[in-house]
Amino acid sequence: MRNISALFTKQDDGFIKKITPDNEQTAKIIEAKNKIRDYLRVEIAKAIKIKANIIVAPRFLSQGSAVYKTRNKPCSVPPQQMDHDLGCYLPLTIVKETGRPITAAQTFFDIVDSSLEQLVRNEHWVRIDMRKKTCSRVIIDNEIHIDVPLYSIPDTEFETIRENMDSTALFSNSIRKSIDNWTALDSSKVLLAHRTQGWKESDPRELNDYFRKTFQEKGDQLRRISRYLKAWRDFNWSDGGPSSIYLMIMADEILSAEVPERDDLALLNTLSGIYERLIDDSFQVRNPTDSKEIIEISDTDRDKLKKISAQFKNDLDAAIKNSSISDEDACKLIRKHLGGRFPCVPKIPETNQANKNEQFIELLFPVDIRYNLSIDCVVKQDGWRDFFLSDSLREGKKLKHHKELNFFIKYTNAPEPFSIYWKVRNVGAVAERRNCIRGQIVKTDFRKHNEHTDFYGPHFVECYIVKNDICVARNRIDVPIDDN
Repeated sequence: MRNISALFTKQDDGFIKKITPDNEQTAKIIEAKNKIRDYLRVEIAKAIKIKANIIVAPRFLSQGSAVYKTRNKPCSVPPQQMDHDLGCYLPLTIVKETGRPITAAQTFFDIVDSSLEQLVRNEHWVRIDMRKKTCSRVIIDNEIHIDVPLYSIPDTEFETIRENMDSTALFSNSIRKSIDNWTALDSSKVLLAHRTQGWKESDPRELNDYFRKTFQEKGDQLRRISRYLKAWRDFNWSDGGPSSIYLMIMADEILSAEVPERDDLALLNTLSGIYERLIDDSFQVRNPTDSKEIIEISDTDRDKLKKISAQFKNDLDAAIKNSSISDEDACKLIRKHLGGRFPCVPKIPETNQANKNEQFIELLFPVDIRYNLSIDCVVKQDGWRDFFLSDSLREGKKLKHHKELNFFIKYTNAPEPFSIYWKVRNVGAVAERRNCIRGQIVKTDFRKHNEHTDFYGPHFVECYIVKNDICVARNRIDVPIDDN
């Protein structure tokens, strides 16, 4: 079995490096975004003063891939470009001063479009594109564009808007009923301007909160997998294709936990999950914070995504598991789906010998997470009061040596009968020196599993439920052991 993960993750010449914008590109995007923000702040304030005799400047908030650190270099230039989404906000009472809702939206766009046209001439950029119905797009050059969606926000929340590259705002692409009557619009909602339909409710906060917490809980691997999927889409669609949010939600649903140090297996798991979902004609991707909202995809794109996910899954599976082909041929199998930016080497570097025998559930069973599973641990030591490991983790505490650890299944909604597997992975120099990395997956069929705190380091325990030879639920709990 090959470990191809390094070809994805190496920071000097791995795939993640090849799809990451360089410092010059990033600086150009930030410079253009700042110029647009500063120019609009002045010009919009001037226009409002003339029209309504009110002094107020708009506020701005970056959103999307720039904030989540999922921006990729384009695969095909043109037509693909790197983008930056810069939301422009005005308080609702100011927007109302400009007339009926449909008129107010058109006025907002007129002010922004004319201002940006002048800025484009000043900066010798390419042009402004007004074909998109929910934003003004500024084409900076062959590689970059900046989108400026326009929002009105309740007055009480206007002061909270701050343009910050480190904030985590992501706007959903919901399309809801447009209304041309201010009394019919909820004044507590954030509204997105539409060029022909007035205003639509489009509030990013719940989805923003959801993904912020998700990345914190699941770690950087989910972010990297999302970027691999976007790069895969860009290789297969020179223009269009499934939206980034469509792919991100799918990856989040499929990856219930990290596959440590194995992005290749995590990607394989994700591709398998995408295909299994898409062969069900009734399956739809839904906003995780609002199950009534469907994330749209065309029938043509859905059919193509189903087809190429099966092809990529099969080739990646062969690249990892087929020992009869060379390392170079394994790389070529992946290049069929990611293009020439994926490294192709005659010999894939050996993995750390200490964890060479680690097992992964993805290589033992198909993984299709259908049910919930939660595990915890009772920590025991003579003379001390028992406590739950989950409580200790919430408090940021590490365990001491010589503790007894009684892991147990706290909850699952998987229907019996099923099999139960456990995995214990020791991490750290002491465990490596004693050849006690472990990492084997063991079938016990017991809802409890006992261990001891022998080596300091960031260890973890995973539990899997296997039903009909498919892993249908999994959960992981970290076991940080102090070195004192």
